[in-house]
Amino acid sequence: MRGEACRTTAAGTCPARRCLRQAIQIVRAKRPFAIPAFVLLPDHLHALWTLPHGDSDYSTRWRRIKEEFTQAYLAEGGLELERNRLAPAT
Repeated sequence: MRGEACRTTAAGTCPARRCLRQAIQIVRAKRPFAIPAFVLLPDHLHALWTLPHGDSDYSTRWRRIKEEFTQAYLAEGGLELERNRLAPAT
């Protein structure tokens, strides 16, 4: 979500942010958790989650958010980046 990837559209919403919000909503509907704090920076994010009592499956939630985000973002014409680099894939 850096530079070109996060241009504001006519509706005033960055496509990457919209896709992230949608991905979180989809995952939260299936695997509930609360988000008491969330910071979205240009190239990464920080989130504080509260999971339901007795549920410690944090990694599945992040994996599903990443999957949902990637599918939605690419479907909207977002560019896929190489792993561990912030440059467009060749």
